[in-house]
Amino acid sequence: MAHQMPPSVNCSLDDIDLTALKDPAGIFELIEVVGNGTYGQVYKVRFSISFQTFISQRCVI
Repeated sequence: MAHQMPPSVNCSLDDIDLTALKDPAGIFELIEVVGNGTYGQVYKVRFSISFQTFISQRCVI
């Protein structure tokens, strides 16, 4: 049996109600700054529920 990939979601920022999104403060724990990207600093963060680590970029638009 072949593994099926979930359908991709095609949307733009115009389709997202940004005011309805939750504030990520308290959801992610900042571990360290790992560098600077084109649009802002890049951070190593930890998801407070599963304790998984991710790389996140805070974008300044």
